[in-house]
Amino acid sequence: MKNYTWVQLIDEDEIVAESAATRMVCEPKTQPVPYAGGGLDTNYPYDTKNPTRDSPPVELTGDATEISRKLAARIYLLWTSGKSNSIAVPLGYVAWRLSARAIRRGEKWELREGEVGLDGEGFHASGSYPEWDSLVPYSGVLTCH
Repeated sequence: MKNYTWVQLIDEDEIVAESAATRMVCEPKTQPVPYAGGGLDTNYPYDTKNPTRDSPPVELTGDATEISRKLAARIYLLWTSGKSNSIAVPLGYVAWRLSARAIRRGEKWELREGEVGLDGEGFHASGSYPEWDSLVPYSGVLTCH
């Protein structure tokens, strides 16, 4: 049986919340090393389904009137033959980016700008294993300062 393993690394995640009086930079509350790059996204493996998807949420609460986010990630695909004692072999990765800006109108949020896309040519064939130096265990809660 063939087995696919996805490993996602976060290279950048910048969230900015603005209100009438302040501009705050935010990071996920559980992120130990904000903006360090190369952080493992949530778990290893990220997923084992083929294909996989990601829809990174942002908490839209508090007195903020505008929130923007820039996210850059790389998702690696590894394959295992399924035979006993087999190991996962890296096939390559896709680098992707997300940027969005939402504003509050009364009690509702409106998406003003939003873009998701590939960073570069798409799938990059590679025999290199993903490496990370921190864990980014997203919980959905932000700390802003």
